[in-house]
Amino acid sequence: MTSSKRVLKPKSIDIIFVSLGLLLTTAKQLRFPGIPIGMGELLLLAWILLSALEIIAQQKVRITKREIFQSFFWFGYLSLLLLSIGWLFSLILNLSIDNAVYDFSALVFSGCVSIFIAINFNAKQIVKIYCIVSLLFLAFSTVFFVVAEYLPSILLPFEPWYVRHIRFTSWTSNPNQFALFLVVTPYAYLYLIDLSNNLLKQSFLCIALVISLGFGYLSGSDALYVSWGLGFLFAFLYKLLYFLLKVRLNKKQYLSLYLLCLLFLSFLCLAFYWQQFVLLAQIIDPAQFRQSASRINLIWNGLEAFKVSPLFGLGPGSHSGLEAALQGSEAHNSFLDWATNTGLLGISILLFLLKFVFQKSNNPKSIWVVTAFLALMCFIQFHYVFRQPFFWFNLILLAQLSELKR
Repeated sequence: MTSSKRVLKPKSIDIIFVSLGLLLTTAKQLRFPGIPIGMGELLLLAWILLSALEIIAQQKVRITKREIFQSFFWFGYLSLLLLSIGWLFSLILNLSIDNAVYDFSALVFSGCVSIFIAINFNAKQIVKIYCIVSLLFLAFSTVFFVVAEYLPSILLPFEPWYVRHIRFTSWTSNPNQFALFLVVTPYAYLYLIDLSNNLLKQSFLCIALVISLGFGYLSGSDALYVSWGLGFLFAFLYKLLYFLLKVRLNKKQYLSLYLLCLLFLSFLCLAFYWQQFVLLAQIIDPAQFRQSASRINLIWNGLEAFKVSPLFGLGPGSHSGLEAALQGSEAHNSFLDWATNTGLLGISILLFLLKFVFQKSNNPKSIWVVTAFLALMCFIQFHYVFRQPFFWFNLILLAQLSELKR
């Protein structure tokens, strides 16, 4: 492979290092006691430092010419600047943000991981990392599930169920983190199945696909259910229109269809919020209604926190609250939480990054990559995920998948 197709030439050890690091960042139950750090974070940090030394030693100045690197680098740099300004603004207002240091550290770490992955790996290598991580994660989760059911005494350090036999977590600390890992998995596997001509690989990926769907159901995540449902509905509408027209859409027609479906799906998502979390919950389960009302309060109070510093935000930390703004709770909506952190400027650069990823994933020859992007965007409406390195890796994956060849 020529240097024009990849700037650095990572060895197999780099792929293994990053794969194990990303895999172990999902193992929240394996973190060191009292601190939000585990073996995954340490492995990735060591790899970042070694990679930085290699870049400096080899003077790889031309890495800045890579489009994906530029997008993530400038997003990270401007986000760091806005987070710092917002934090300074919070200090001036004498606001006490308990988790600001942790939040800032996690965001910087996740940003560094994504930037260095964008520097070091091409599309084929990124997909290889994803396959290693996702398949090992599903394998470990399957082992945990079987052992928890039949030999529970063996899993002394782990609690695979959030509530016994209610929501499965594997080795993550809560089912929503487990669900985040699974959001794009079915679509990525379907795309790779379409791309492969090897029957054995296709069969293996089909089995992994079924397992991922089963674990998604066991997670009990409403956000995952909605994301998958809307994603598959969008894919169905596209396939139906393609069948009716008997022609492959060009990019302009494809984008128009996408925007129309996105508008429709956004309406369904809003209806789900209202019905599931308010009306139906109030009628069927008063306890669930209280949880729904709490979510609505978090959204409204997040908006109130955003109004305090709409341009630059309030810096790292959680700025919503159940009873009022600035009580140290997340709004449980990534866009709103990011707006409270970095303001309108932060939302603007985030939208530019997402636009870049969408354009890269927008391949009229296959619907699955853009469907994965749509599902991921739906999922983050329900949770704040920007501290998770695997979220940013998913964006890099979606931006690179369409570059794969048969």
